Amino acid sequence: MVLVAIWANTLFNLLIVGGIRPSRTRERDLSLVSVLIPARNKERCIVPCLPSLLEQNYPHYDILMLDDNSEDATRRCAEAIASRSSGHLRIISGATLPEGWTGKSWPYQLAREATSSFLLFTDADTVKNCACLKMRNEFRCEPCRNCCSSH
Repeated sequence: MVLVAIWANTLFNLLIVGGIRPSRTRERDLSLVSVLIPARNKERCIVPCLPSLLEQNYPHYDILMLDDNSEDATRRCAEAIASRSSGHLRIISGATLPEGWTGKSWPYQLAREATSSFLLFTDADTVKNCACLKMRNEFRCEPCRNCCSSH
Protein backbone atom coordinates (compact mmCIF):
# COMPACT_ATOMS: atom_id res chain seq x y z
CA MET A 1 0.00 0.00 0.00
CA VAL A 2 2.86 2.34 0.84
CA LEU A 3 4.48 1.65 -2.55
CA VAL A 4 1.24 2.51 -4.33
CA ALA A 5 1.08 5.81 -2.46
CA ILE A 6 4.71 6.60 -3.32
CA TRP A 7 4.12 5.73 -6.99
CA ALA A 8 0.96 7.85 -7.14
CA ASN A 9 2.74 10.78 -5.49
CA THR A 10 5.68 10.52 -7.93
CA LEU A 11 3.35 10.37 -10.93
CA PHE A 12 1.37 13.34 -9.65
CA ASN A 13 4.54 15.38 -9.11
CA LEU A 14 5.86 14.56 -12.58
CA LEU A 15 2.58 15.59 -14.17
CA ILE A 16 2.49 18.87 -12.23
CA VAL A 17 6.11 19.69 -13.05
CA GLY A 18 5.42 18.87 -16.69
CA GLY A 19 8.08 16.21 -17.10
CA ILE A 20 5.71 13.71 -18.67
CA ARG A 21 2.58 14.14 -20.69
CA PRO A 22 -0.23 11.74 -21.52
CA SER A 23 0.04 10.48 -25.08
CA ARG A 24 -3.00 10.21 -27.35
CA THR A 25 -1.79 7.44 -29.63
CA ARG A 26 -3.95 4.92 -31.43
CA GLU A 27 -3.21 1.23 -30.95
CA ARG A 28 -1.69 0.88 -34.41
CA ASP A 29 0.74 3.71 -33.59
CA LEU A 30 1.96 2.22 -30.32
CA SER A 31 5.69 1.63 -30.09
CA LEU A 32 7.23 -1.77 -29.54
CA VAL A 33 8.53 -2.07 -25.99
CA SER A 34 11.34 -4.49 -25.10
CA VAL A 35 11.20 -5.54 -21.46
CA LEU A 36 14.65 -6.59 -20.27
CA ILE A 37 15.10 -8.79 -17.20
CA PRO A 38 18.49 -9.89 -15.88
CA ALA A 39 18.15 -12.95 -13.65
CA ARG A 40 20.70 -14.91 -11.66
CA ASN A 41 19.55 -17.57 -9.22
CA LYS A 42 15.98 -16.22 -9.14
CA GLU A 43 13.95 -19.42 -9.53
CA ARG A 44 11.54 -18.40 -6.76
CA CYS A 45 11.01 -14.91 -8.17
CA ILE A 46 10.91 -15.58 -11.90
CA VAL A 47 7.77 -17.74 -11.74
CA PRO A 48 5.49 -14.86 -10.65
CA CYS A 49 7.47 -12.17 -12.54
CA LEU A 50 7.30 -13.51 -16.10
CA PRO A 51 3.57 -14.36 -16.16
CA SER A 52 2.76 -10.88 -14.82
CA LEU A 53 4.60 -9.39 -17.79
CA LEU A 54 3.01 -11.80 -20.26
CA GLU A 55 -0.47 -10.72 -19.10
CA GLN A 56 -0.02 -7.12 -20.26
CA ASN A 57 -2.91 -5.33 -21.93
CA TYR A 58 -0.41 -3.56 -24.20
CA PRO A 59 -0.26 -5.18 -27.66
CA HIS A 60 3.30 -4.53 -28.87
CA TYR A 61 5.99 -5.91 -26.58
CA ASP A 62 8.62 -8.55 -26.25
CA ILE A 63 10.37 -9.82 -23.14
CA LEU A 64 14.02 -10.79 -22.99
CA MET A 65 15.27 -12.56 -19.90
CA LEU A 66 19.00 -12.94 -19.42
CA ASP A 67 19.91 -16.08 -17.51
CA ASP A 68 23.11 -14.76 -15.97
CA ASN A 69 24.73 -18.16 -15.39
CA SER A 70 22.24 -19.24 -12.74
CA GLU A 71 23.12 -22.19 -10.56
CA ASP A 72 19.50 -23.00 -9.69
CA ALA A 73 16.42 -23.75 -11.79
CA THR A 74 15.92 -20.16 -13.03
CA ARG A 75 16.43 -21.05 -16.69
CA ARG A 76 14.30 -24.21 -16.54
CA CYS A 77 11.41 -22.29 -14.94
CA ALA A 78 11.70 -19.48 -17.51
CA GLU A 79 11.80 -21.91 -20.43
CA ALA A 80 8.63 -23.60 -19.20
CA ILE A 81 6.89 -20.22 -19.12
CA ALA A 82 8.37 -19.22 -22.51
CA SER A 83 6.95 -22.35 -24.13
CA ARG A 84 3.46 -20.94 -23.43
CA SER A 85 4.23 -17.30 -24.25
CA SER A 86 3.23 -17.13 -27.95
CA GLY A 87 6.70 -15.87 -28.82
CA HIS A 88 6.66 -12.85 -26.50
CA LEU A 89 9.40 -14.25 -24.22
CA ARG A 90 12.94 -15.06 -25.24
CA ILE A 91 15.59 -16.49 -22.92
CA ILE A 92 19.20 -15.40 -23.49
CA SER A 93 22.23 -17.11 -22.01
CA GLY A 94 24.60 -14.73 -20.31
CA ALA A 95 28.26 -14.74 -21.26
CA THR A 96 30.84 -15.49 -18.61
CA LEU A 97 31.52 -12.49 -16.42
CA PRO A 98 34.84 -10.87 -17.43
CA GLU A 99 37.54 -10.61 -14.79
CA GLY A 100 37.19 -7.46 -12.72
CA TRP A 101 33.53 -6.87 -13.62
CA THR A 102 30.73 -6.85 -11.08
CA GLY A 103 27.46 -8.61 -11.82
CA LYS A 104 25.23 -5.50 -11.85
CA SER A 105 26.95 -3.93 -14.86
CA TRP A 106 27.00 -7.12 -16.92
CA PRO A 107 23.31 -7.34 -17.97
CA TYR A 108 23.92 -4.71 -20.67
CA GLN A 109 24.02 -7.82 -22.88
CA LEU A 110 20.23 -7.56 -22.91
CA ALA A 111 20.19 -4.18 -24.65
CA ARG A 112 22.24 -5.57 -27.52
CA GLU A 113 19.57 -8.24 -28.10
CA ALA A 114 16.57 -5.90 -27.89
CA THR A 115 14.43 -5.36 -30.99
CA SER A 116 12.93 -2.07 -29.82
CA SER A 117 14.31 1.41 -29.27
CA PHE A 118 12.12 1.71 -26.14
CA LEU A 119 13.67 -0.41 -23.39
CA LEU A 120 12.20 -1.15 -20.00
CA PHE A 121 14.68 -2.69 -17.58
CA THR A 122 13.13 -4.44 -14.60
CA ASP A 123 14.22 -6.85 -11.89
CA ALA A 124 13.33 -10.52 -11.75
CA ASP A 125 11.91 -10.15 -8.25
CA THR A 126 9.06 -7.84 -9.32
CA VAL A 127 5.47 -8.52 -10.31
CA LYS A 128 3.83 -6.06 -12.71
CA ASN A 129 0.28 -4.82 -13.02
CA CYS A 130 -1.36 -5.87 -16.31
CA ALA A 131 -1.42 -2.19 -17.38
CA CYS A 132 2.26 -1.52 -16.67
CA LEU A 133 3.37 -1.21 -20.31
CA LYS A 134 0.24 0.67 -21.37
CA MET A 135 0.80 3.25 -18.64
CA ARG A 136 4.46 3.61 -19.64
CA ASN A 137 3.38 4.39 -23.21
CA GLU A 138 0.70 6.86 -22.18
CA PHE A 139 3.11 8.78 -19.95
CA ARG A 140 6.24 9.03 -22.07
CA CYS A 141 9.26 10.82 -20.75
CA GLU A 142 10.56 13.84 -22.57
CA PRO A 143 14.02 13.14 -24.00
CA CYS A 144 16.99 14.22 -21.88
CA ARG A 145 14.73 15.38 -19.07
CA ASN A 146 13.43 12.39 -17.15
CA CYS A 147 14.29 8.78 -16.72
CA CYS A 148 11.62 6.12 -16.38
CA SER A 149 12.23 3.03 -14.29
CA SER A 150 10.04 0.09 -13.52
CA HIS A 151 10.02 0.47 -9.74
